[in-house]
Amino acid sequence: MTKIDLGANQIGDEGVKALAQALQNNNTVTTINLDNNQIGNEGAKELAQALNHNKTVTTIRLGANQIGNEGAKALVLALEKNYTVMQLSLNNNNISDNLVNQIYDIIGVNKNTSNLAPSVTSIEFKHNKNQIGYKEANAIAKVLDNNKTVTTIYSENQIGDAGAKTIAQALQNNSTATTLALRCCQIGDEGAIALAQALQQNNKTLETLDLWGNNIGNKGPKALVQALQNNKTLKKLDLRWNWVSDELLKDINKLLEINQLQAEELSKKIEQGVDSVQEKLVSEDNIKAEEKQKNLEIIQQSKCETLELVMVLKLQKMQQSQQIEHSSGTKIISNHNLKLLLSNVSNSAELYEALESLLIGDIEPLSEGV
Repeated sequence: MTKIDLGANQIGDEGVKALAQALQNNNTVTTINLDNNQIGNEGAKELAQALNHNKTVTTIRLGANQIGNEGAKALVLALEKNYTVMQLSLNNNNISDNLVNQIYDIIGVNKNTSNLAPSVTSIEFKHNKNQIGYKEANAIAKVLDNNKTVTTIYSENQIGDAGAKTIAQALQNNSTATTLALRCCQIGDEGAIALAQALQQNNKTLETLDLWGNNIGNKGPKALVQALQNNKTLKKLDLRWNWVSDELLKDINKLLEINQLQAEELSKKIEQGVDSVQEKLVSEDNIKAEEKQKNLEIIQQSKCETLELVMVLKLQKMQQSQQIEHSSGTKIISNHNLKLLLSNVSNSAELYEALESLLIGDIEPLSEGV
């Protein structure tokens, strides 16, 4: 079992305590959903203690509970030492603005993918009771500026146009975030224009921008249409529950469809390229195998020729002859010439030694003659 889903079961602090104890020695569970379970500070502390020991859990959902600053702080301290938790959701709890910013700061520490800092890639905050506002926008911007692993950020707080501008500025230099959701954040046209400028100028990684439920009119979407003329990575833009005309929405959808098709074509080309490289490597391996086989055949032929020479020498010794007859006449061969012939014919050290032993003392020297 890799996933535990206990959402909306009202297990409370006692239930979390039992679960946390089991997690300390568990090495298979990767995802835990504990949304809407009346979990308070004590339960959060128990879970934080488990995270100090557990090295496999990557996703934790604790939304719509009763976790306050005390429990959230324990989780923050656990995140500082835990390098496996990648997705964290603390929506709709009783966490203060300052502590939320502290959590963002912990995540923002990670400037690379090494194990020297937390490895969170997704963070989600949605506050109904405490509207963090512009402070959270600054914290998100810090994460986008410094963190090199975070790919997904969800926020539903009143950051407004000023907050959207701050995030847009950070997006221009970010190369890892692929999803940014700023729902119900009271963003208007100015904020949307700032985000459009970020997409048009530098950002080439964001694929999903969710601006659902804001106060955006037609000016912001017009800027987004212009941005999509140059930006080919954004594939999903959610502008529902804003004040955007149907005509503009159609234009945006057409551009997004083009981006999606181009992305699919690029993916196909990459796959074909990989296949081509693999085929080439296989072909080269086959050629090398054929060359190796030819070399083996040459070596084998050389061995055969050398063995034939050995047989001739043995026959010569048996007959105690000083000449070897050929169809073209009589040719006299010296021991020195035999060695030269041997070195040209054979690649085998063992055969060379065998011939050498025949040529030293066992066979009478061949003298030159007619």
